[in-house]
Amino acid sequence: MPEQIVIFGAGGHAKVVVDAIELEGRHVIAFVADADAGLHGTTLQGYRVRSEAEGFAAPACGVAHAFVAIGRNEVRQRIANMATGCGLVLARVVHPAATVARSAALGAGTLVMPGCVVNADARIGTNVIINTGAIIEHDCRVGDGTHIAPRVTLCGGVRIGAGTLVGAGAVILPGVKVGAGATVGAGALVMSDVPDEATIFGVPARVS
Repeated sequence: MPEQIVIFGAGGHAKVVVDAIELEGRHVIAFVADADAGLHGTTLQGYRVRSEAEGFAAPACGVAHAFVAIGRNEVRQRIANMATGCGLVLARVVHPAATVARSAALGAGTLVMPGCVVNADARIGTNVIINTGAIIEHDCRVGDGTHIAPRVTLCGGVRIGAGTLVGAGAVILPGVKVGAGATVGAGALVMSDVPDEATIFGVPARVS
């Protein structure tokens, strides 16, 4: 029987996660949305949306695995902690159109979208989004709860701290370290190390 997964989140990001899960040959049970979202009883991609108020265990009865399909880093991490606290195991989801090197490592709850490349000896933490078309080169380290947006390029040996957002199309040059909780603006060219919690943008990127 295919592995069954309950998805937390019922927005646009959840739609693309469903496609990846189905193409992997696994089965979605239901979506779980915030009780205030007004989505209880509706459907998304043909699956029922349940309310968070029903409790985390209810939609996962007999299901061991969950995936948190929420784009915002801090919310995704909070819901992941709640799900694992209820005994669910966070699934890894890798779209079949992604390329992941055999020596790369992906943490629990991490998503790798179509067109992505995760190259040799890269290490990706837990609950990370590697979004469409992103390139993670050899020996990179990506911290827990990070979002690497579409078409980002992390050159060899880049270090990304936990909870960081790297905006669409940004390029981070080899060996650069980006601190925890930082925000890298879309299209930025990052040529030097970035402190924790900093926001940077531009070509070359500068702290705002």
